[in-house]
Amino acid sequence: MTAPAPGADAGATRPVRPAWMYLVAFVALGLASSLLGPAISGLRQRTGASVGAISVLFVCGSLGYLVGSVLSGRGYDRRWGHRLMAAALVLQALALVAAAWAPTLLALALVYPVVGLAGGGTDVGGNTLLVWAKGHHAPPFLNALHLSFGVGALLAPLVVNRALAWTDGVGAAFVVVAVPSLVAAALLAPRPSPVGAAVEDHATGGHAPRWLLAVIAAFFFLYVGVEVGFGGWAYTYAQEIDLGGTNGPAILTAVFWGSFTFGRLLSVWIAHRIEPVRLLAGSCALAAAAALVMVIADGEPVAVWAATVVFGLGTAPQFATMIAFAERHLPLTGEATSWFLGAAGLGGFAMPWLIGQLLDRRGATAMPWAVFVAAVITCAWFEVVRRTLVSRAAAVAAGGRPAQALH
Repeated sequence: MTAPAPGADAGATRPVRPAWMYLVAFVALGLASSLLGPAISGLRQRTGASVGAISVLFVCGSLGYLVGSVLSGRGYDRRWGHRLMAAALVLQALALVAAAWAPTLLALALVYPVVGLAGGGTDVGGNTLLVWAKGHHAPPFLNALHLSFGVGALLAPLVVNRALAWTDGVGAAFVVVAVPSLVAAALLAPRPSPVGAAVEDHATGGHAPRWLLAVIAAFFFLYVGVEVGFGGWAYTYAQEIDLGGTNGPAILTAVFWGSFTFGRLLSVWIAHRIEPVRLLAGSCALAAAAALVMVIADGEPVAVWAATVVFGLGTAPQFATMIAFAERHLPLTGEATSWFLGAAGLGGFAMPWLIGQLLDRRGATAMPWAVFVAAVITCAWFEVVRRTLVSRAAAVAAGGRPAQALH
């Protein structure tokens, strides 16, 4: 096992802080981030937009997420901590309420960057502050954090389904989803914030070289593109192939997020027993295999349901496990987390946008093919990340320049 980067273990000397308020915040984030996919048909009916046109909302949200991720990292490094995270959650709630009544596609396209902006700030805050609070105890808590996101994502299509059943529209779903964001903000705002070792002492904590951050960030770009590409368009894909009748699309989306959530629950337990590198390799391969089954099945219902379950299990551990894997090799600062989540934001709009265009031109079969190709590329890039980190660790151990000097 590679020795931790300088300062990476310093959190062990500080008091272990409670993590449950970060989990509440990530349930709210999962709800807000996953609402657009199941709500997309209702928003199309409201605005009269085509599938290709409405997919611009994925782009708007993810561009906002990218900006929020990049800007917020420096704020957390400046010790704004819980105040900044609480402000992001309040902004998220206000933007969701505005989206509930936005009457046109243009209005939604103006609101959704704000939803993404707030989500990026919350995501960077949760991942960074939790690592700072827990130190070398962080890996299982990171998996629990992303499990909480999965719980919110699982609930999102169910909230949309009930809103459609009770109000014949999706506006009520946006209002309901805004409430947990306000609750999480109220929990975080009055509490003192943790500070990372690299922020407390730059000489001790060091900084990761930017080329290395870029290599790791590319993995997050690919992974989130795969996850959001599937989760965001599963509802529409199920409609296109007429899967399971009226409730089939909502159920398929819920099945994906349900297996995704269960996979993150399993990963909390597995993270204690399997090295991150092995967990990442296995989960990447499993996701690619499930996407291949869906391609071959070509809409056959049993295979679609089964592949969706396996795909959720395969994608579930990858985000948190890669953060834990990276944290073993470099000091995690807000700026470093911004690189990872900024890349995730780019992936979160690139793949959904591409799938939307392909659905318009080539029909339902485009979604499994696009996800499969992206999943295979993700597997290959993980190997690039692994080899890069191993080679760099070997160079440092052999007497090369310290990590913070390798810019």
